[in-house]
Amino acid sequence: EFISRLKDKGYDAVVVTNHFFPWGPFMKEEDPVGTYLADYEEAKRIGEENGIVVLLGAEFRFEENNNDYLVFGVDEAFLRETVVRLDLTFREFYEIYHAENRLICQAHPFRKRDYIKQILLGLKYCDGIETANIFNDQFADVCAMRYAKEFDLVTIAGSDNHLSGIPDKTEAHLLYGIELDEPLKDIHDLVSIILGRGKIGLAVPPERFVQDP
Repeated sequence: EFISRLKDKGYDAVVVTNHFFPWGPFMKEEDPVGTYLADYEEAKRIGEENGIVVLLGAEFRFEENNNDYLVFGVDEAFLRETVVRLDLTFREFYEIYHAENRLICQAHPFRKRDYIKQILLGLKYCDGIETANIFNDQFADVCAMRYAKEFDLVTIAGSDNHLSGIPDKTEAHLLYGIELDEPLKDIHDLVSIILGRGKIGLAVPPERFVQDP
């Protein structure tokens, strides 16, 4: 269903970034990575049938807090190594696993939730930030964009799709993403563009980033 909506909206590619966090659903499986990859392979198959390139990523949360981080440039070996290291601090994770063919972005950095007790921003330890997320309130995205402009950060946007099977929810019908000059062939194209600070447009309504005090 989600792939079909991407096609209808004119998207060419999507990065699957399901969640790995210590108490999350994948970690309850006998083989968390195997289950995760099975979902990805199914999405990839459906994507091929619909002309959508489906790329592998992941979203990590560590035991130290409830902030989330998007990682692009992963494979099965990387996931199997890191999924058992969620006891690392995010800084430790970044220093160990950041590489020229792998990038790490902070997801929805100003999200307001009861379970997020502290907003942690790491300028030295992120390649960019998610400035628009459908499941943020608008003010969180306004703050993220202002922060990105203040420190000249690479910006991305995401749909954070959790509700494709709940059609009566407004967010289930929205899509946020990025616009690039050329279609992506693989995840390394995206990594190269972001790390090289290439041209990235946001497929987000401009008014999303405007809110009176």
